[in-house]
Amino acid sequence: MSTSMGRIKRLLIQVQEAQRLDADVFVGAIVLPAWLLEEPEDSPNRDKWIVDVTLENAAAGTLRKLPPSYFDTKEEAMEAAAQIEAAHAPAGKKIATHKPYVVTMEEEDQ
Repeated sequence: MSTSMGRIKRLLIQVQEAQRLDADVFVGAIVLPAWLLEEPEDSPNRDKWIVDVTLENAAAGTLRKLPPSYFDTKEEAMEAAAQIEAAHAPAGKKIATHKPYVVTMEEEDQ
C-alpha cells in the first residue's frame, strides 16, 4: 500500500471514530415566547423567544437538553433551531431513533 493510501486510510478511521464519539443526534426543539414560561415582568428576557433543544445519545440511550437560548425575534429563534438540527443531524455512525421535530408555540394575546 502506498504511503498516501495509508494516510487516507488512517484519516478515514479518525473521522469514523470522531463520528462515533459525537453521537448526539437532534431529537427536537420547541420555540416559544419567554413570557409563556412565566418570565417575571421585570425580566430582560420577557419579550424574547426561547429555543429549547433536546438531543439524544443513541449509543448510551440518553436524552439531554441544551441550556435554553434567547433571541430577539421568532425568525432568529427558528434559524437557531435549524442550525442546531443541521449540526446534530444523523451522519456516519450516528443513528436517529426519533423523527426530528421543531414546534412553535405562541398565543395571540400577551
